Amino acid sequence: MTPNEMLSDLQKLKLLPAQPLHWQTFSPTSLCVELHHQRYVYQLGVPQHEVSIFAEDNQTEQSGDFKPYKTIQLNRKQQHLLAS
Repeated sequence: MTPNEMLSDLQKLKLLPAQPLHWQTFSPTSLCVELHHQRYVYQLGVPQHEVSIFAEDNQTEQSGDFKPYKTIQLNRKQQHLLAS
């Protein structure tokens, strides 16, 4: 899956805000998205039927430290959207 396909999938699932956003590839299965001066990593777990979201940890001095924010279980309709 390319980064653009992953972005498209996250938008199809309505897991990203509708407003314009800045994004970049974080890993082969995740994107880093900046919203309101806060960075989040969205990791698409297709086999697990979930999307894990990590928020940038502002408590540490190192840039790029992320902590678990939330995990979203994909429902059947969302799983079907990914399969199509």
